[in-house]
Amino acid sequence: MSRRSGLAVIAGVAVVSATVSWVAAAQITSPDEAQRSAAAPTASLVAVPVERRALSANLMLRGELSFDEATVIAVPALSGAAEGAAARVVTKDPTAVAEEITEGQSVVEISGRPLIVLQGALPVFRNLGVGSEGDDVEQLEEALARLGHSPGTIDRTFDAATQAAVDALYRGAGYLPLEPTKEQSEKLSTARKNVEDAQRAVREAERSARSDGSTTESERLRLQADVESARRAVDKAKTGAQRSRDAAPVSVASAQGELDSAMARRAAAEARLTAATAPGAVDPETGESFDAAATSALEAAAAEARSAVATANKTLGEVRIAAIDAVVDADAAVLDAEATLKVGSQASLEALAPRDSSGREGIVDANAAVAEAVKQVATLAAETKGLPQAEMVFVRSLPRRVGSVQLARGDIAQGELMTVSGSDLAVRTSVTPADRTLVAAGTKVTISESDLDLEFSGVVRSIADQPIGQAPQEKPSDEFANTGPSSGNDQQSDRFEVVITPGELPDDVDLATLESLNFRITIPVKSTDGEVLAVPLAALSATGDDRVQVEVVVKGSTTRFVEVKKGLAAQGFVEVTTTSGDELDEGDQVVVGR
Repeated sequence: MSRRSGLAVIAGVAVVSATVSWVAAAQITSPDEAQRSAAAPTASLVAVPVERRALSANLMLRGELSFDEATVIAVPALSGAAEGAAARVVTKDPTAVAEEITEGQSVVEISGRPLIVLQGALPVFRNLGVGSEGDDVEQLEEALARLGHSPGTIDRTFDAATQAAVDALYRGAGYLPLEPTKEQSEKLSTARKNVEDAQRAVREAERSARSDGSTTESERLRLQADVESARRAVDKAKTGAQRSRDAAPVSVASAQGELDSAMARRAAAEARLTAATAPGAVDPETGESFDAAATSALEAAAAEARSAVATANKTLGEVRIAAIDAVVDADAAVLDAEATLKVGSQASLEALAPRDSSGREGIVDANAAVAEAVKQVATLAAETKGLPQAEMVFVRSLPRRVGSVQLARGDIAQGELMTVSGSDLAVRTSVTPADRTLVAAGTKVTISESDLDLEFSGVVRSIADQPIGQAPQEKPSDEFANTGPSSGNDQQSDRFEVVITPGELPDDVDLATLESLNFRITIPVKSTDGEVLAVPLAALSATGDDRVQVEVVVKGSTTRFVEVKKGLAAQGFVEVTTTSGDELDEGDQVVVGR
């Protein structure tokens, strides 16, 4: 083929290809061109049926479950304790977690002495004893009266009647009243010796005085013998009282030792039982698993050990009470003997009255010295009793529940002892000033936790009058003024605390687990009275004259408008009632869109 012929063929092929491409392009339409040339679709209605349902508007909050009013009980300090003094030790385990504390109960034993809990708002800040006066004494007297230990007239003064009630308080807790310190004992011993010296001076004055002859010699001898006998009775009573005081701690310590031994045996028996009932446990004597008989024997031994602890504990209480009673009786015997001596001395004084004034004055002065010495003994004796700061603690309300314990037997007694709370559970949350107006005491609520699939009811107990962290006296003029954002601690907040009493909790739920959870709280703030006609909010339309209507489908695309009145709106629906003669029934289709 020549060069010219080849070019002609190529040109022909190109013309044919171009023609085919033009024809194909003429037959293709783009999406935009197709949309522009398409006819408009026929309009259709989007309708939903009118429903009959109960509506409620809810306030959703978050809150935590806890026991009422958690309070920390700390170990009280020794009033006036010298630096470097020996540390006190917990000698008996505190009241256990979840146990209840009642008024007048000792919650722990520190160095052999109780820490007694009483109800009151004023914290302990000093030792109380005969002669103390003030609000704290009045608070103590009120507590003693509630416990049935009459302090006499509640007069803000710690007197002999108050002391007797305090002694009864100690006996009720199973302890001896406060014992004197070494320094106090020495002062008291010196004062009692002064009484004896003064009484001896009276006798000397009587012997040196001249009688006026009105009393016979035999009568004088009898009176003197009576006085000497009364003095010997006083000495004997004092000796007996001292023996009772010395024997009391010995008997109590012996009973405490028996209890400690019983507790050790119980711990060992329970440990053996726990080991035997553990999965895969093997009897070391047989090398085989524990059979039913061996397990039963261990259970019986553990039960017997627990019973022995209970018996020893009871015996300890009885020994303490017996020791207390012995000391009280011995002290009473001393007082009786001293009263008899006083009567005899006065009778002898009157019978042996001297003839001249100088002798009478000597006896009067000697008896005045006796009276002053006796008064000094009474004052020092009162100072050795009382209620020390280190042995009492006041909490605002009782009974209380132990939430946690920080110290155990053998620990140094210092710092926080335990956390206690009210025995009633409460769910605490908070609301904004605007939402506060929607919540009322007595409102039923729903409390839920999705992870545990847990739900229970509750009732609003109270709504705070003041924002969180704001004292009542700082109440602003506008009750709902915004006081600033919450700081997350005890600082001032713009939210109000709401306390909810939970209903009955499921039996299989551990309270300790619940106390660490954050719950969802649903508070219904408004609801319809039963089921009402309701339509979606999108079904409502407004007219030019502020009326509201819904468009009801009659048939196909034919509709009619029905004027309605709006009610409660909640959950995407609104309550409607007709305002004209038109009817609107459940199941009617209302237009929500096209």
